[in-house]
This record gives sequence, C-alpha cells and structure tokens, in this order.
Amino acid sequence: VAARVPPNTSVGLQNSEHPRYEGSERISSQ
Repeated sequence: VAARVPPNTSVGLQNSEHPRYEGSERISSQ
C-alpha cells in the first residue's frame, strides 16, 4: 500500500493505510 504513495510526500506516508486518498485528497483527509 505504501508503495502506491510517492516517497517524497510525508503526508502520503502517514496516510499510507488509506490508499484511496491520493494527491490533494489525502491532504484533506488529515
């Protein structure tokens, strides 16, 4: 799952358990 998230985005790493949140979507999820 974490592989789907870009490694350069710390936000993506924190929300790696939510693969549905990608791009600006995962930022709003926090």
